[in-house]
Amino acid sequence: AHLMQLLSRKDPAAQGRITLAFEGTGYICRVGNAQILCVHGNEVDEWNLADYETIRRLGRDIMQGRPVESWIPNAGTQLVIQIMNGLKSRFPFIDLLKPEAQAVLPVLLALAPEQQDKLGAIAATTLRLLWDKLKVATGLLGREEEATQERTWLAPDFRTIDTSPAFSFPAGSAPARDNEQYAAVLLEETEKRLRDNVHPVSLIDQDLRSQSLGLPSALMKFIRGEDRREVLREALEQLHQDRSFDLKNEDETFKRLDDLIGDSFDFIISGHTHLERALPRRKKKGWYYNSGTWIRLIKLEAAVLKDEALFAQVFDAFKAGTMAALDNFNLPYPLVMRRLTVVAITTDGQGTKGKLMYVNQNTKGSLLTDVPESQSKL
Repeated sequence: AHLMQLLSRKDPAAQGRITLAFEGTGYICRVGNAQILCVHGNEVDEWNLADYETIRRLGRDIMQGRPVESWIPNAGTQLVIQIMNGLKSRFPFIDLLKPEAQAVLPVLLALAPEQQDKLGAIAATTLRLLWDKLKVATGLLGREEEATQERTWLAPDFRTIDTSPAFSFPAGSAPARDNEQYAAVLLEETEKRLRDNVHPVSLIDQDLRSQSLGLPSALMKFIRGEDRREVLREALEQLHQDRSFDLKNEDETFKRLDDLIGDSFDFIISGHTHLERALPRRKKKGWYYNSGTWIRLIKLEAAVLKDEALFAQVFDAFKAGTMAALDNFNLPYPLVMRRLTVVAITTDGQGTKGKLMYVNQNTKGSLLTDVPESQSKL
């Protein structure tokens, strides 16, 4: 109700034009001659798949005082609740740094080596996700199970395997049994792949392969006791090749939505990744837009990663553990960016246009400005 009042400025007529869609199926509307589908984006993210029906039943049971069935949330939810929230109290930049997989873990390892148990749990969660990816890649995931996943978009039964006592599983539980299965099946499949001259790395998606970045050489520096600032810079050395902030980058969310959603839509609008996008669909007609985010973001530019002295200053800003230290960093450019992005679909009676727009944070000038190279027209 508070959100509705903010958006409508307490104008009943404006509030009547706002639609809230919580069903998890997406929202369909028409602007001019264009059909538009709005989705969240987590529907195609293995870390954050949502089983809406199970969540609805749990909410009903809690409200009505019924016995509540046990439930294991998706890997992303477990990661945030069990691990990341505790780290965020000390390192508030965790939610800001992009790309998450390639940047957050190396930074945390350098800043907080004493948190290795929690960071090990993140790695364990990643390995569980990788295991399910490998099952699909090698055909170990049964066709019936695979069909069920594709049909319902339900989350696999991920478990966050933490080394700390608070998150350990009892003997004989699923993770213990899984380990035995993993070892036997992977050994058999590895031998088969070697006989067929298939390189194991080729089975892993490029996005997962790239997560290691410069970690091997950085690890050697850490073992030799070198400056942690230089160790971190080494671990992040390939981030200057990262395209997370590229408006035209075909990331995994785009590829999967383009593959799954039918060709009856002229525009698909998504969020979830927090990174703005504007590009034509590959496999079907229409355009894809990602609305980006209104939160702060941190991008480590190549100029910073290549300069030891400058990176040392960035490291100290991270180590300070306050948003003020990050917000006040301005050498040679602001470390924290904030781009308030919206997707605009409009019609002039002749056709329908789509584009991204930035909301002006200052009181001067126009409220909205076009994002270059984001325009499309039907």
